[in-house]
Amino acid sequence: MPPRTSSKRAARRTAPVIVPEQHPSYWIAAIVSLVIFALYVATLAPATAMWDTSEYIAAARVLGIPHPPGNPFFVLIAHVFSILPIGNSAGMRINILAALCSAVSAGTWFLVVERVLSGWLPERWQQRTAAAAAALLGATAFTVWNQSVVNEKVYTVSLAFFAIVSWLTVLWCDNPEGRTADRLLVLIGFLIALGYTNHPAGFLVAPAVLAAVMLRRPAVIMRWRLLLAIAGAFVLGLTPFLVEPIRAGHFPAINEGEATGCTTKFELSCTFNATARSRLADNINRVQYGKPELSDRQAPFTAQVGMFWMYFEWQWLRDPYGTAPRGLQGLLAGVYLLLGIAGGYAHYKRDRRSFWFFGPLMFTITFALIFYMNFKYGYSQAPELGSSVPREVRDRDYFYLWGFSAWSVWAGLGIALLWEQLAALLAPDAEGDAKRIPRPSWLYTTPVFLLAIVPLITNWNAASRRGDTFTRDWAVDLLNSVEPYGVLITNGDNDTFPLWYAQEVEGVRKDVTVEVTSLLQTDWYVRQMIRRPIYPYDAAKGPVIYRGRDWPKPTTPALNMTMAQADALPPVLPLTQPQFFKKDDIEAVIPPGDLYKDKIIVLRLIKDSYPARPLYFTSSSYPRALGLGKYVASQGLVTKLFPKPIVADSRFAEVPGWGFFDLPRSDSLWKIYQAPAALMKRGEWVDRASSDIPLRYVITAALLSDLSKARGDSALGVQYMDTAIRLTRVARVEDVLGFTKTPPPGVKPGGGRHRNTLMHPLMHGVGRARHHSVPFAKR
Repeated sequence: MPPRTSSKRAARRTAPVIVPEQHPSYWIAAIVSLVIFALYVATLAPATAMWDTSEYIAAARVLGIPHPPGNPFFVLIAHVFSILPIGNSAGMRINILAALCSAVSAGTWFLVVERVLSGWLPERWQQRTAAAAAALLGATAFTVWNQSVVNEKVYTVSLAFFAIVSWLTVLWCDNPEGRTADRLLVLIGFLIALGYTNHPAGFLVAPAVLAAVMLRRPAVIMRWRLLLAIAGAFVLGLTPFLVEPIRAGHFPAINEGEATGCTTKFELSCTFNATARSRLADNINRVQYGKPELSDRQAPFTAQVGMFWMYFEWQWLRDPYGTAPRGLQGLLAGVYLLLGIAGGYAHYKRDRRSFWFFGPLMFTITFALIFYMNFKYGYSQAPELGSSVPREVRDRDYFYLWGFSAWSVWAGLGIALLWEQLAALLAPDAEGDAKRIPRPSWLYTTPVFLLAIVPLITNWNAASRRGDTFTRDWAVDLLNSVEPYGVLITNGDNDTFPLWYAQEVEGVRKDVTVEVTSLLQTDWYVRQMIRRPIYPYDAAKGPVIYRGRDWPKPTTPALNMTMAQADALPPVLPLTQPQFFKKDDIEAVIPPGDLYKDKIIVLRLIKDSYPARPLYFTSSSYPRALGLGKYVASQGLVTKLFPKPIVADSRFAEVPGWGFFDLPRSDSLWKIYQAPAALMKRGEWVDRASSDIPLRYVITAALLSDLSKARGDSALGVQYMDTAIRLTRVARVEDVLGFTKTPPPGVKPGGGRHRNTLMHPLMHGVGRARHHSVPFAKR
């Protein structure tokens, strides 16, 4: 027999393979999902976290409406989870939902990879091994893992929809003819729409489905009855949006956008009227965020691709502070990029049928999504450019969650290809034919699957949120800094959402009225503040510092206005000259300029409710902008308004660059604060964009140290400074406060030279701490 030529061997290796009929390994996929779920539960957050986590958990708990588009499907399913008899709290139960959805996604990717390999690798154990490796790789990619152990928003639920629709489309591509195929298309249409009611990313998979239909069976577009059935299923899938006006009319505690025409009570006549429909449409379309046109690029497309690449590097080794060996993160990213490219090529060569779906899908969730999202420079991107370029207020890696998860399919196929090539090297007689490679050759080369385990090891510390209660404790600390029935004026996400969680999920200090300035600029939020019930203060559960005196319950809302008066407020009041404001002994001069609605309302709050209701701010710069600087002093984490001008004395110290500081009250509050211990237990702060929150504790402890020493209590001062330095190192804010990770010579933890180490550069961090939360309008 003449010898085979190399060209013939190459043709045999790359020719598309007819996929045999093989039943998917659903039970094995379920086991894979169970293992991944166990991993997520082992690293699960016990409560909440920064950014949108608290908002969405609280909204689900009260059957409310989070920020646009409202995400009604998520609210419904998460509310069900919040009342299940599992976990230690409602927050943990909703986190379990996130873990479960990502675990289901991992099992679904297992099925997709197994299906592609069924016409490639000859034995089921080989297919299952490679598919399991791909599932593990995707499940431990940093963003996927990190989002799966705390329900930051709705992304893992969306990922489950995305993966399931992908699997159904792969099944349809196998056999696009017949009644079963038609039913699959109808189901796919329904799930895409239902996924959209969870998050707009529900539509991400749609272009790839359409591409698969046009490439595999274009005649579908001529079958009007099938198209009508798909359209009907699609409309049915959108029906959860009806929940928004219905729930909005019941005025839940979280009712963003107020998608109802009702004002005082729920009635059918105002639930679906023109006003309700208009508000619902604005919610769904996210009108309040004012996204620019795609032609108006917020950053060069090359920079936007660069941001994606930075986040891609994170997936295989999250190294927020550059402590890993130099070049390791880029090396790993390069390895998994090449594996994915090789796997995509192998997918194209081995299984064209499913590739015509998955190829367009990968393009959609990478380059097309980068173009569509049109982000500014990433928060952590190109730090050398500083503030010379517009930046996102936080890192946006979670918007590419679907791409990072799905990349595991191609990276897993790439590992399978590498496995095959290595096994073939040990069996030259097989001449590259996978079916002729003996089992020992496959077994000897199985260490290649260690590539799938790398992210599990490298991301464990950064992705895990096990035992992390800092955000929950921060919220409790902030609320407990406010006297009973007080009003707390907040600024944005991270000083507001955790308070919503503490009040609505755990029932902590609901007597405190939280009013966020970013939302006070909207009509619906002002109406919500007017409607807010007056909750009684529970002295037995409250801080000990407020015991021993009576706290009369107010009889009117903090904002005592009619709905008509609230709706008549202008969005902005131009001031051409300084304006004088007076309430009892408070006299303030408001500088000329634009006076926005939030400031008008805060002044009205002072007029209506102060001093009967104590008034506090999370940002000390806010009352100063209203000319109230000499009437406010810091008390721990908050700034309190006083009825008379403050003067420096034994209680109040005037700190240059900061203002007045109430030393006795701050000392008393520090003794009840829980978050510092939680932060030190956590060990490291991963999200630099929210590091301003732990910075607040650092600055408070440092001020307590400096002022305690200045007033003769050196031992207490040393204790506070030791705490401040330990918090600084855990929160990784050394650069903000101006000292190195290693103390200068002669400075030891607990030593007397701490003041010279930290306090001199302390004020460099003051401005950042004053604006430590992101306004909603910029999200």
